[in-house]
Amino acid sequence: MVSAFVPAAFEIETKNGKSFLNEFYLRGSKYLILVSAPILYFLITNASLIMLAWMGKGYGKAVLVIQILAVGYFANLVSGAASSIAIGVAKTKFEMKYSILIFPRKSGHFEELVVR
Repeated sequence: MVSAFVPAAFEIETKNGKSFLNEFYLRGSKYLILVSAPILYFLITNASLIMLAWMGKGYGKAVLVIQILAVGYFANLVSGAASSIAIGVAKTKFEMKYSILIFPRKSGHFEELVVR
């Protein structure tokens, strides 16, 4: 859903200007939160039941992991609207800096860079 923001943001900026783009961002973020907040609530409150149904007994420690990952995914999803709009209007400088910061963590080299 968020990937559809890229071409829409380009078209809105070229046809209507930045004021409509701001409204598009606010409305898109609002709907992303409205859709994903109940899913987040479900995952946080029912993480133990999910683990029980999926893996059986003995995986109680994984409940906290599911809850932490759910919150992180929610934050990533909600911030995705701003990232997609920035890409759509060719403001990729922020995305470039963000990618440079996140790359070492994803590639497994974060500890090497921090330790040195």
